Parts: sequence; structure tokens; C-alpha cells
Amino acid sequence: MRRAGEAQPRCATNAKQAQEFLKKQGYAPTDAQGNCASLSYTLELLAHCAPSSILPKGMWAVTTLLEHEATGQSAELIALSVMKQISLLLD
Repeated sequence: MRRAGEAQPRCATNAKQAQEFLKKQGYAPTDAQGNCASLSYTLELLAHCAPSSILPKGMWAVTTLLEHEATGQSAELIALSVMKQISLLLD
């Protein structure tokens, strides 16, 4: 757990910046429940509506969010594997 005043990990900071960029540019609208649009919808908006000056940064933002999601899933799998090994040792 991070302590007050400690910097966020770089990937989390980049993901936050990417999400804020997409929202600011209008490519991550919210649905009726207030949730952000899916990345596939965001990609579709970028592909069909983004001017050439925005497209590269929009693609960077989506890629950053996908990498952040994949990293989180990998960390969960590793944690589950470690817990399973510990459980076997304790039994």
C-alpha cells in the first residue's frame, strides 16, 4: 500500500492521463450509468471521427489503457498462483 505523498506507479499515472485525454477530447463518453465507454467503442470513434492531428495520441491512449489492463490481469494471476502454492504448503 502506498503512503501519503508517494508517487503513483508510472503505469497508473500514464493510464490516468490516457483516460483523461480521451474524456477531454470526447472519445470516452459515459453511458446512462455513468461508466466510461468500452475501449472498442473508443477505438471506433477515433477511427471514424478523429482528425489526423488527434489520431496518434488517441491510439497511444487506448494502447496505454490496454497495457495497464493486461498488467493488472497478469498481477492477479501471479497472486493467485502464489496463494495456491502457499495453501498447498500449509495443508
